[in-house]
Amino acid sequence: MSRASARIAALLLVAASGCAGAGERRVCLGAGVGEILEKLAKDPAFEAAVPSGYRLARLDVERDHVELAYDDEAGPAVTVTLRVAAAGPEGARDGNGSRFDHHLEDLRGGLVEGSRLAMLGAAMAVDRAIPERELQSCGGGRPGPPETRAPGVFGLSMGLLQVAIILAALAVVLTGRRRSSRAR
Repeated sequence: MSRASARIAALLLVAASGCAGAGERRVCLGAGVGEILEKLAKDPAFEAAVPSGYRLARLDVERDHVELAYDDEAGPAVTVTLRVAAAGPEGARDGNGSRFDHHLEDLRGGLVEGSRLAMLGAAMAVDRAIPERELQSCGGGRPGPPETRAPGVFGLSMGLLQVAIILAALAVVLTGRRRSSRAR
């Protein structure tokens, strides 16, 4: 592979990675999620799902995720975070449901497999309890389906930057070909 070809490949890779983030889906949880999960936490079946030796210390609803925090006798032990499922392959996850990816963080490294599975089961119950209508667009505070496009000026500037990168890459390739044909 010539140097020009290597440069073009690198530039196109950068442009492609920029394109992937431009239409990223930003989803927030609706106002009703807290009430839904408060009822779920009081359900005896949900309480029974907490593994032996642990207690559910927190069930927090943030703007874009839900956290289940478990304590053991020594204090905070495990956090399970539910984030809206990514449109494509995203980093490592410990489980996934119909709407959320489940990420488990063992704060001290002593979690046994049975407890891990029980905590992911509780995460699945949370996943099932949140209806699709409670997933809303983060853009502009408008309710409705999630937006899949970047805001106006940002999206336009990212698009122009990507076009410029591709044009620069093509210029490098064409210049390299002219030089190599003149050298012959």
